[in-house]
Amino acid sequence: MTRTSAMASLCCSSGATTRILYLSLFLCFLAVASDGASVTYASKFTRGDVMATGTCHPNALEVKLTIPAGYAILGSSFVLRVGYPDATALFNIDGECDLSPAGCNADTSSLVMENAVAAGTAVYTASGDIQTFATVAAPFMAPEFDSAGVPVLDPATGLDPANQQPREATFTVSVDPFTLVDLNSGATQQHAGFSEDVIINLRPMLAGMSVPIETDYSGSIAAGVGWLTPRDLVAWTSTNVMSEYFAIKDIEVLEFNVHDGTTPNTAGKLRAPDINGNSPIDITHPYDYSDVGNDANPATSGTSSTYRSVFGELQGCESAAIISYANVNELFTDTRLNTDPTLVTGDSITADSVWRGTIIGYNPNKLVAAAATGRPIKPKPITLEVVAVNSADCPCGTNNPVHIGDIVTYEMRYPLISTDYAALELTLNVPSPQHDVTGTTYSGPTPIATYPAPNVCTPAADSAATQIIGSPSLAVDSGASQLTFTFPPHSDMDSIYREIVIRCSYTVVDVTGTDLDTFSATDGALENSIFATSDADLIAVRQPLINFLGTGLLSASSSSVTATCSSCPASDWLDAMTVNFCDPASPSATTVAISPPITSPVAASVSGMDGSDIVRLSAAYKNVQSGIAHNVVLHLNLDTTCYVQRPGPCGLSLTVTDGAGSPLAYTLAAESDLFSTNSPGLIVHAVPGDGVAIIAFDVEIAATVESGTVCAAPTAPPMCYLGHFTSPVPSSCRLSPAATAAELTVAVPKLDTLDITTSFDYTNKASDRVTRDDLAPCETVVLTYTATFPEGISPDASFTLDSEAPGEFVIESVTVTSPALTWSGAAAVLSNSNSEASINLGTIVNTPDNIVTAADTMTFVATLRVDGGSMDAADLKSRFRTTARIVLSNGVNIRRRNWFDVVHPVLNVELGTSPTVIVDAGDAAVFNARITVPSSAHTDTLDGVVTLAVPDLFIADFSSATSSGSHTPISTTVVDGNLVVVLPQLAPGADLTISIPGSIPTTAPSGSTLTFTAARTFASTAGTTAAGCYHDYSPAPVIMNRVLASPVAALTLESGCLDALPTIVPSEALTYHMAITLPEGVNYNPTVYLGATGPLTLVSAVATLANGSPMTNVNLSPEAAAANAVTLPLFDSASPPAVTNPPDNIDTDGDIITIVVTAVVNPGASRGDVVTLLANYAYSPASVSATPVATEVNLARTVSAPLLTFSSFVEADASIAAGPHEAGDTATWELVLDHDASATNAAVTAHDVVYTVVTPPGLEIAAASCTQATDASPAPPVAVSAVVSPANVLTVSTDALGVLDSITCELSYVLPDSVEIGGVYPLAAVVAGTYQPRSSAPSAPACLPAYTPPSYAVNAGAAAAVTIKALPAGAIVVSPSCVGQGFTLAHELLSITLSVALPRGTLTASALDLIFDGAPFLFASPSAILDVNVANGAQGVPLSLPTSEVLSATLPLGEPNMVIVYGAADTSSSGTITVSFTAMAQSTVQFPLEAWPIRTDDITIDAALDYTTTTAQPAVTADFDAVVLEPAGPLLTLTAGSNIVADGLLGVAGDMVINLVIANAESDYPGVGADIVAQDLVLRVDLDTAGLLTLLPGSVSVSVDAAAILDLSVTSIAGSVEITLGASRTIALGEQMAVSFTLVDSSGNGCQTCSWPAISAQLSYRPGGACSSVDQGRALTAHSGPVLAPELPSTPVAGVASVGCYEYAVLEGNSVSASCGGLASTPLPLGCGWEVAPNNGSTYHAMHELLCGGGATPSCAFGASCLILADGSGITPDGTPCATDALVTTPNLVGACGAPTLVSTTASGGRVLIRRKSSACSTSCAAPIRDFNLINAGSPKLALGIELAAGVTLDTPSAWSAIAGAYDLQRSLPALKLGAGASLSFTVNILDLMVERHGGRLVIPFSTAVPESFSAAVSFDGGVPSVVTGSASTELNIAIPSGTSTLGVTLTLDSSVSGNVYIPGVALAPALVRAVAATNPDVCLDPDAEAFNW
Repeated sequence: MTRTSAMASLCCSSGATTRILYLSLFLCFLAVASDGASVTYASKFTRGDVMATGTCHPNALEVKLTIPAGYAILGSSFVLRVGYPDATALFNIDGECDLSPAGCNADTSSLVMENAVAAGTAVYTASGDIQTFATVAAPFMAPEFDSAGVPVLDPATGLDPANQQPREATFTVSVDPFTLVDLNSGATQQHAGFSEDVIINLRPMLAGMSVPIETDYSGSIAAGVGWLTPRDLVAWTSTNVMSEYFAIKDIEVLEFNVHDGTTPNTAGKLRAPDINGNSPIDITHPYDYSDVGNDANPATSGTSSTYRSVFGELQGCESAAIISYANVNELFTDTRLNTDPTLVTGDSITADSVWRGTIIGYNPNKLVAAAATGRPIKPKPITLEVVAVNSADCPCGTNNPVHIGDIVTYEMRYPLISTDYAALELTLNVPSPQHDVTGTTYSGPTPIATYPAPNVCTPAADSAATQIIGSPSLAVDSGASQLTFTFPPHSDMDSIYREIVIRCSYTVVDVTGTDLDTFSATDGALENSIFATSDADLIAVRQPLINFLGTGLLSASSSSVTATCSSCPASDWLDAMTVNFCDPASPSATTVAISPPITSPVAASVSGMDGSDIVRLSAAYKNVQSGIAHNVVLHLNLDTTCYVQRPGPCGLSLTVTDGAGSPLAYTLAAESDLFSTNSPGLIVHAVPGDGVAIIAFDVEIAATVESGTVCAAPTAPPMCYLGHFTSPVPSSCRLSPAATAAELTVAVPKLDTLDITTSFDYTNKASDRVTRDDLAPCETVVLTYTATFPEGISPDASFTLDSEAPGEFVIESVTVTSPALTWSGAAAVLSNSNSEASINLGTIVNTPDNIVTAADTMTFVATLRVDGGSMDAADLKSRFRTTARIVLSNGVNIRRRNWFDVVHPVLNVELGTSPTVIVDAGDAAVFNARITVPSSAHTDTLDGVVTLAVPDLFIADFSSATSSGSHTPISTTVVDGNLVVVLPQLAPGADLTISIPGSIPTTAPSGSTLTFTAARTFASTAGTTAAGCYHDYSPAPVIMNRVLASPVAALTLESGCLDALPTIVPSEALTYHMAITLPEGVNYNPTVYLGATGPLTLVSAVATLANGSPMTNVNLSPEAAAANAVTLPLFDSASPPAVTNPPDNIDTDGDIITIVVTAVVNPGASRGDVVTLLANYAYSPASVSATPVATEVNLARTVSAPLLTFSSFVEADASIAAGPHEAGDTATWELVLDHDASATNAAVTAHDVVYTVVTPPGLEIAAASCTQATDASPAPPVAVSAVVSPANVLTVSTDALGVLDSITCELSYVLPDSVEIGGVYPLAAVVAGTYQPRSSAPSAPACLPAYTPPSYAVNAGAAAAVTIKALPAGAIVVSPSCVGQGFTLAHELLSITLSVALPRGTLTASALDLIFDGAPFLFASPSAILDVNVANGAQGVPLSLPTSEVLSATLPLGEPNMVIVYGAADTSSSGTITVSFTAMAQSTVQFPLEAWPIRTDDITIDAALDYTTTTAQPAVTADFDAVVLEPAGPLLTLTAGSNIVADGLLGVAGDMVINLVIANAESDYPGVGADIVAQDLVLRVDLDTAGLLTLLPGSVSVSVDAAAILDLSVTSIAGSVEITLGASRTIALGEQMAVSFTLVDSSGNGCQTCSWPAISAQLSYRPGGACSSVDQGRALTAHSGPVLAPELPSTPVAGVASVGCYEYAVLEGNSVSASCGGLASTPLPLGCGWEVAPNNGSTYHAMHELLCGGGATPSCAFGASCLILADGSGITPDGTPCATDALVTTPNLVGACGAPTLVSTTASGGRVLIRRKSSACSTSCAAPIRDFNLINAGSPKLALGIELAAGVTLDTPSAWSAIAGAYDLQRSLPALKLGAGASLSFTVNILDLMVERHGGRLVIPFSTAVPESFSAAVSFDGGVPSVVTGSASTELNIAIPSGTSTLGVTLTLDSSVSGNVYIPGVALAPALVRAVAATNPDVCLDPDAEAFNW
């Protein structure tokens, strides 16, 4: 959409304590996905959409996208683009790019920083997904010039230079289509993105207005306050700010208007920086009070005005300010504005100002800027507070926590600053159902100091206002839980600050809910349509919640009882309890108590009880929330199979306490009621929040319970309780959740491990394993168990043992003993490979004695052994587990487990030699074997044997072998050449080393591998055990390799013979040295390979043995040299082929074979080539038959050579222009040859340098000189050889050019007359240039047998050229026409001359091209005349012209060309070419002649001269400066009208009078700007062809300015009238001619039927005056529109006003006084085109404008007249019915078009409102149009009082005119455009008195391609919105009830809408009032029933 300002976001936030809601019109556009998720888009300029140019006025365009919660924009799909317009620039102010939470990437590479034009696009992308919002602020400023160098603002006017209108610049913003991701489901949705054009307005000067409050009504400073209050002192401040590029003087504040509502002071201040350094100075304002009145004169406006001039000047970026102080009044001066003059909430006061100043440097041009501002009167803040609970003062804590049943008192406080207000309504909403407002009463107006009772409201003690204004009326809405207090309007002249304070009390109702859940109470104030609310105050209702904690054991009479409870207060909680049981012998003397108290009882699992034990059980529950629980009822279910109630007087010994042991009040009718659900149960009266109730009681364990029986503790069903206390307990109550109970278990046997004994003393020794026993293979372990049986019977007992590892952990035996208990005597039974054992004990009877001793135990002894049999010890389990059990027949199963780790012996061997590296033959060495047991082992290593083996090439001395370390071997023996070492028992940490000395044979081959090994065996025991168990270990052998030394080769470049290394050059001889270092010993099959790559050739190779003698068998054959590759043997022994280095154990040069290789760099090598010598040495390691191993040593070098390069030709002589040149000029140029050392491998001296430079044809070298400069040692340049040959070729040479040296040559050229104009003469680069890397003398260096130096070509530099001047632009001169310079008439003969100036030189011209644009031209002569103004130039040469009209023509200048020489010595001529001809613009080809004056295209005459050159492009064109002519001619307009003859003076009554107006108009068509008169006027009027109408003879009259014209002739024939004016009669520019004549009906009946066909007129004329001689071949014409019907007489129409697409007029009745335009008594017919205005929204508005505005006379003032409407009723402007004698009857207003007759009215100033379509619309009677409140983009208020919010933008798309069913007359007007899912919200402030009083209707018309569905919410005066749905195909009708002042509408299109919906306007119509009966004069018309014409 196109907008004049950026749209702000629709979202509004509320304030702090008080929120004020103003209803106005907002627009919000949303992108809506298919599932409803929407992304909101908004944009704005951060510093407003009007800004000054320059860097001191930066701005930023802010764009924001808001993403709904739970969604994210996929970062990879997000692209936002901001296109900067040409009149802006990127500015380095702080921009913003926040893509929460992703990072932002901003690409502004297409924009330029600072004060440079930034036309381009900034692109913003995201580095991640965007989840909340995306905000981009694109900074910019407005520069002085745009990209074309044109000022952005005209410096003379401050306007757009292109059209002299205020400058606008349009930003284009777009968001690419993006993907929206649902963060919960991962689903994606595609959105179409957004796009808009945003306009910034650029100004040279800005004006601003503000209203700072100096002090408020109390006298304190109130800076920054946004509201005004009566008695405030305010400072109206008007500020002027300048653009950086403008300055003004003669500064004036033309108008400083302070409007009604304030009284100005005379004091003020002025700020102007060039006057006093920006310090304010006091001034006195000469206020003009001429327009200020008082209440005695209600017509005054109450406005005060002042004029002020500001001395000095305002430069760029400076500002000045005028401050005017004023006091805010309590009354308005102008009572017209309001019948109540008091300033109250919602009223507003305003001020405006206009600044003007002269632009410095452009006197008298001025700049003007205006501004306005206003402030509303402050709305009162309303507050709400909970002030008391149960009549006790608050504060009551956070959120005011209350209990159910509490009485809460709320207090509303509303201040009245001056006790003035309009109608006031206070509302109080209390939370429901927490409070019940039913029956609330108000007690007042006397204030009451105490808090009111429930459901009573009273004024508080400090409610001073209610004593003055009285009691309000109270409305109670129980359903909404709302109270409404209504106060009548009040105005207090005392103006004293007072407050309304009302208190209301309510009881908190018992309603189940969340504990401390908060509930809001709110209040509001509606005063003068301003709605204020306070922050809500809260109450937090406390709620109870009973949780049953369960039951458990507190104590028992038996000491063996134990408990399992992970969450109990302490691990030993049961032992810490002290319970005094009731003594049956003296129950009254026994105090039953628990010590210490249990603060948080829990259910515990208990065991160990015996029959007949007394146990004290507990049941506990807790109130886990903060509310009090009342009437808590408990029942318990007791397991009677386990428990019995204690007989006797002790009974339950019941106690009920809280967690601290304090008693709680309860009721229990009988002890048995606790265990009976059919009884009232135990009722605890109250349990406080977070309180605990513990119920403790005694029972006995039944004597018949068996051992191990599980007895469930008592359980409780859900408990009943209440939130408030009541008696008796009601049947309906809250219920607690169920809870688990504890288990009580009768005692069972116990099984414990008494002792563990192992057989090996060397296991289980590691400190990190002491918590578990270690067992080695073959080791035994003895386990001793003790079983304790409870007192009583343990039926069918048995003992079992399981090792869980059959065959690995075997059970050898199990025995059982007991001091007192007896068993069946059965022996242990072994099974499952002796891994399981069992003993059947039978039934065990333990006689009770309540004492646990050894007599209650049995002892079991089990022996087990680790034995895997034939299994490898390493495969045994790493851990064993034994499980012992006591099992009873009743299911009791007691288990005891033990764990054991299996550990193995460890023996490690590490091999090594000394020295570590054995070098070569003959060396001595020691073989070492280190034997260790790691300290981390868990057992000893026994029976260890290590066998050590050595290789053949190691001569071992076993007799000298030694041992060292922690242990000594038992023995060492040599067996089969190996050393066998027998070891003692080794504990963890053992470490010993065996060392064997030896040596390497002297004949050992180089590179041989020596392998040493160690084998080992060991065991976990020393031999086989008594049980026959033995486990040994044989790990893999340990292997170590040692390799003897191998040969080493190296290659170096030793020397070159031309230049110092490392630089090498072509043809250079190189010497390489290859050194091969041999180890001592034998090297089999030794060879060396030599090769060359790159431009390198092998020459020779010489080898020298290690002993210094040459190797004669090494030679380089010619074939090998030619192939650049050879393999050479290095044998000193041919059988076997080997070379031997005798051992001496000394490293010397004698160990090295040296090979010297020579090679030559090829002469053709290039700089940068790489030459490589390949060399590798190969031999067979270890034996003569082994595969050879090669060692490569290659060496590469890069060839160097000098690099000579020419730089560009440059102008040498600064005194000579750089060109272009012309003949006679001297051009001096410079040519530089550089030795470039920057290139790689170029730092080599160049020798024998020779190069030539060729001069282009046509130029001649006048002089040449060359010098050489040396960079290495700076010295003056020296001359070098520079020879110019007769052929104009320069040859330059020098012997040597060092690195960074250069040769500079200067050449001078004198340009001859033959140089071609426009030619280009290139200075050729080097034609031939060579140099060498070494001097040619001597020709053969001593180091080379033959030397041929290479030759290199010089690199050419960038080309240069001598450029000759081209032809300049030519000039075209057109002789002035009869119209004036710059204009022409069609067919007017024009003299045209073309001329072009010649540079010195030779021109070869081919043709002249003539181009005409806008109209074809016709030449007046057959040829044009060519003059060449040079010496001996041709004169008067005819050039043939076309004979027909053309748009272009080409005139050849010669065959084939014309050669013109303008020599350097030619001083006798002007040096120009001119062509002259005459021609005229035609109008017959491109447009008809009659359209000539109104065409908008200009006529352009242009030309081009074509010429050629041989040195540049063949064809060159010289353009001429075009001449633009505006088409001119007289423009006559013809308008026609008609009326009816009324008096019969000329014809009979009813004849038609035709009125025609002929005007020579200038302003309608810019371009017809010359003073052209029209003559030869002939007017023709076409009548009907049937002869119905005829001309009344003698009725024709013609006049100009009321002066009659008599020189005319009239011809009347059937069907037409023709009037011809005299030939001398003209119409000058701006004149009008009136023509009238009368037509009569041939039937003689006058024009009563109006059934005439259309009548039209046509005028023909010709140019006159100075242009009368121009023969255009035909006459110009003007046409009138059709005359459809007679117009109304002008006398009865009292003014015309336009509303929408209609013109309205008032037809006066008979009795209207003469001052109002009285009429005769004859009834008047209503002309066709006019109709009586319908009763719609325009009626009242038009009546007000016509009767009370414009030029109405005082007797027609507001309220004095009656307006008669289409239904015959009448109303006065104040809305009351008219008197009956002012009315007309309805039938007199109805009839066919043109036929109705208006009957005279008799009294009371009766008038009839009539209307017709305005000239901007169709004039057809057959298509009536609906009346709209059309949207006006330039006005903030619509015609009928509908106010649009600032920032609303409109759209005028092309689609608007293509929509089917669109309202025809609004197609060209702005319209609101809504797309799919978009919303439109607006508020109608109904300013129309009729609608507000009597109701009406709001109509929103739609235009759509197809019907679209929508929903709308409508609210009246801020009430609850009602929802409307429908189809947007035609319109939305909203009925407005009477008394409505504001109407809020929110219209939302469905997301499925396929197209756009356009809204061209909004219609508002009143329901008018008429008299129905004398007794009921004020009945409203029902819009639906009365069928209004909407």
